[in-house]
Amino acid sequence: MRELNLLLRQQSGGNLYVEENSCREVDPDSVTPAAELDSDTSDNYETLKLELVNVQLEEAEALEQHRILRNNYALLEVVLEHIMSHLECVIIEIKSSSRLAHFLNLYCVQERCLDEETSSLLKKLNQINNVSSLEALKTQLICTINNRDHIKILNEQFEEKYNNFRLALKNFKIILEILNVHNDSLSKLKKQFKEILMDYQHCRCILEREYPFAIAEKAKVLLDCLTSLGESYKYFKDESGILGNVFRNVARNIQENEYILVKKENLLSAQCSTANS
Repeated sequence: MRELNLLLRQQSGGNLYVEENSCREVDPDSVTPAAELDSDTSDNYETLKLELVNVQLEEAEALEQHRILRNNYALLEVVLEHIMSHLECVIIEIKSSSRLAHFLNLYCVQERCLDEETSSLLKKLNQINNVSSLEALKTQLICTINNRDHIKILNEQFEEKYNNFRLALKNFKIILEILNVHNDSLSKLKKQFKEILMDYQHCRCILEREYPFAIAEKAKVLLDCLTSLGESYKYFKDESGILGNVFRNVARNIQENEYILVKKENLLSAQCSTANS
């Protein structure tokens, strides 16, 4: 049993048949040389060729519009992913600075090298360490980034239908150029192509209907992120400068505190003596 099939991936016209038990056997007389085609069949060929050209042009234009939405969505995803990376770095930096300030404070108290200016700077650093708003923003970002299964599934379906459409279009052109089939076979091929085209268009329309909502949702999250980060940086922008001043002050105090240096020298001498003995 042999029947023409637009979704076979062979390139040549002779390989565009598929063996299926459920298919009706093709009449050998349904394939004839071009010179023997009647005028009605010849007209159908030319009409179909024109229709395929029009479909190809229309779908190419529609695909360009589709890609605009798809690229906008993809760009938003990339921006949000990079904001997530930056946000994680900011949170780590703030927490690290807070812990460092805490232990520097303990050290300075222990070594009696904590002056009033350094104490004030360390206190400011401890006031900056509240990252709850950034943690909440991070949670919102994680939910948004992970909540893309629906669009992902639709994209996979679209790619499958799009590839079927391209293959059917290519094979239909090959058939019209190489194989000369009668009107009944042409009607079946035209019906199959129409079904493939409608499946592809339907899938594309669903995705194009969903994209604006997904883009709007991600754009809202992006707005929230930028707003929150902008507000947060009002409090965090001086952190590096404050920490730098703390480092310089503590280093100066240690250098000026002979007790610390002498104690360390004595400790090193004691360790050396123990090692030699």
